[in-house]
Amino acid sequence: MDVQITKLDGASYFLSDFDIHVLDFVVEGMEYDDKYAKIDGLHGRYLVDSVFVNRKIDIPCLFVTDNNSDYVKQRTMLYSIVQENEPFYIRELRKRDKNQYHFHDAVAADRADSMDDAEHFEQFIDGKRYLVKLSNVLKPTQTKFSGRVELEFETVKLPFAESIGTSNDLEKREFTDMWSEDMKINFDDLSYTKYTFKHVNDGEVYYHGNVALDQFNMYSVVTIIIGERTDYFKWSLNNRTVMYIRGITLNPGDIITYDGVRVYRNGEPILQYAGIEIPRFKPGFNHFKFNQLVAHVNFDMRFYFK
Repeated sequence: MDVQITKLDGASYFLSDFDIHVLDFVVEGMEYDDKYAKIDGLHGRYLVDSVFVNRKIDIPCLFVTDNNSDYVKQRTMLYSIVQENEPFYIRELRKRDKNQYHFHDAVAADRADSMDDAEHFEQFIDGKRYLVKLSNVLKPTQTKFSGRVELEFETVKLPFAESIGTSNDLEKREFTDMWSEDMKINFDDLSYTKYTFKHVNDGEVYYHGNVALDQFNMYSVVTIIIGERTDYFKWSLNNRTVMYIRGITLNPGDIITYDGVRVYRNGEPILQYAGIEIPRFKPGFNHFKFNQLVAHVNFDMRFYFK
């Protein structure tokens, strides 16, 4: 097993790069924040609100050295890798088959265990990652010249897994380790991977996550090139979420960008002319409709999973 760590600045490495051997990658279920209310004179209670808050990921690790001096150096190296003030992304790697692992009872054999079957390289097990921060105080347990330690992470910002790739990557048909079978992406039907449209006033895009993309802190960028001069531009998703821009003249060729809660025209903020709604996507097909024939529209998003 292995873990890839990717910092917010794009720097990326594996724990195995530093001779730290991952023993497991345990993803817990999400924690809830439920709010209940009671009605006087009635038995029971009813659910007022329920949101997912966070989830924990436990990663037991092992490092093996040749002497006490190297043990201290390796321990210090581990601290420098995972103890950060800023969150970072983690991604899981495993050997494809269970039979490619060998398990031993003796601690002294742990190094051999981690190196057995070197031809069977660890692979990314899916196309997802988690934004996390270390949550526990590290307390390595030393046996001879090896150390075992538990890395306990908690998700930051969102409790969901997010796709490595975006819909634009998917549309380019880049068949890389960004995607996995559990996402159930239909690559044979282009309607499931089309996110760019020209000269349209309506259409559909497919959201592959199983968690609705409906918050400002989820990645979504919609880029629209205006096709007709207008003082009132409106568009909708699924006949419910309605976005509009009014009080300003939009001309053919103007580029409108919805980036989270921010709205731009040709790179300049125009939030004061825009409505308060943001684009929201539900799992499955999402129907979009404009009040004019736009020259171009592109939907770039990540997919989120429980």
